[in-house]
Amino acid sequence: MMMQADVFDGIILGINDSDPPKMQIINASQGDVFAILETGHLPMALLRRPSGELILSDHPRAGQGIGPAQLSVLDFNQNLALKYQLPLPDRIGYSSFTPGMMLSQDQRSLYYLKRISCHSGPWCDDYSVGVIDLDFAAETAVVPLPRNAGYPLLTPYQSSGVLAMCPVIGAIFPISSRGEVVAAMHFDRYDLDIGTGTGYLAWPVYGGQVGIDQLVIIFEDGGVQVMNWASATIWKGSLLPGTQFRFNGMQRWRLDDHRVLLGFAAGRSDVMSGAVVFDAATPGVIQLLPLPSGTTHLAPMAADRVAVLHSSRLSVLDLKSLQLVYGPFKLAHGTDFLIA
Repeated sequence: MMMQADVFDGIILGINDSDPPKMQIINASQGDVFAILETGHLPMALLRRPSGELILSDHPRAGQGIGPAQLSVLDFNQNLALKYQLPLPDRIGYSSFTPGMMLSQDQRSLYYLKRISCHSGPWCDDYSVGVIDLDFAAETAVVPLPRNAGYPLLTPYQSSGVLAMCPVIGAIFPISSRGEVVAAMHFDRYDLDIGTGTGYLAWPVYGGQVGIDQLVIIFEDGGVQVMNWASATIWKGSLLPGTQFRFNGMQRWRLDDHRVLLGFAAGRSDVMSGAVVFDAATPGVIQLLPLPSGTTHLAPMAADRVAVLHSSRLSVLDLKSLQLVYGPFKLAHGTDFLIA
């Protein structure tokens, strides 16, 4: 199997997190499967476009159990040949459904979440962010986050950094590729229901940079705050007014420097009822996306298109026409997640 770097256009990864876990490499416009790879447990994967690399993180088998997490960098242009491996000590034990690693926008740095128990009592966790320089194949920094701050969400920061949103304490920490932490931005988790005027604690599911000097915080109940770096609120509203739907913290993606895609469902269901696109440039206008029945996962692609996993099938939704432009294509039974 010989691949060129441009096959990233339209390529989707389908993850089956069963035993043994498998990863399908799929042409989303035709449904063709280029390859099926067995991975270790709890796989995460990313596509590094400039170098044509597939970045895989997993826990390899070790005897009857699983070993420590590792990073494997594979070359798409050389039949997925292994370029190098690195250990990922204390990498979080979650799957690609709650991704714990991301690339910087310049694609030079990889950030991943680490977790250890602080041993001072039940439910006590210390999270940190590991920084890997992919050009030099080395971990260059580990940035600790406040104790018991909650499972962090990573989103891009400027061209080379990352934002770590800590939901329990309502704080966002900008981290540079050198492991330096800029002053944290704090937001109020005490939300105000627009309809009733009642205040309550709201759980944040997304926190990221929009434009040059603003941040958007989106809560589970659909509440939205657009803020500046001085923590002053610029706009506040709701994405799901008057409904009982809830956003799932595992179904949210940054589309570009001003738009966020979020899936929502009734209660705690894993099957999505729909999705919305929030645009910080026009915060009062919400784009509602129709989804096929049985949708469980989304993966944004280039050029305003989103891959949709529904009932073990793959389709591609165009965000401009709101039509399915490719699919549905049948995937391997048990496919859990998509990565684009």
